[in-house]
Amino acid sequence: VYGDKWVPMILPLQLLAFYALFRSLSSIIHETFKATGVPHLMQRYVIVRLVLLLAAVAPVMFFRGLNAMCAAMVLMNFLVTAMELFTISRRIDLPVRSVLVTFIRPVAVAAVLVLGVYKLVVMADLLNSLPFVVAAIIFIGIGYAGIVLPTDKVLRAELRRLYAGGR
Repeated sequence: VYGDKWVPMILPLQLLAFYALFRSLSSIIHETFKATGVPHLMQRYVIVRLVLLLAAVAPVMFFRGLNAMCAAMVLMNFLVTAMELFTISRRIDLPVRSVLVTFIRPVAVAAVLVLGVYKLVVMADLLNSLPFVVAAIIFIGIGYAGIVLPTDKVLRAELRRLYAGGR
């Protein structure tokens, strides 16, 4: 789409998509810390994440290059997210497996949807069409809602409560 100048950026951008995944999960986890009465843990994990990234990113970038630096960022965020999930499981007295399933199900559905739409776009050679890409993004959102809403009882109950005026 952007020409040969952008080819070296493909792998770093793909890796940074996983970085974004773990950061978005951390946002949800931080809200859980607030809800369970330990908001101070948010700050501790932000500091841990920062220290790990500072300790790893600069040396890795210097000695191994951009791709390795992006991979290190993903690895560091994965480790901190895993520590956060473990902390949540202890705080709410649920097995780690139960907490993981709660987070992994929507991630898996989203990944399948995004990959499926991407494959469709590539096969139809429509990647250069901005209106089609926008339509694909909307389709992913509708598809995600269509899959998650029927299967997530808690979400349905929360939506009913929201539409009923918060009662």
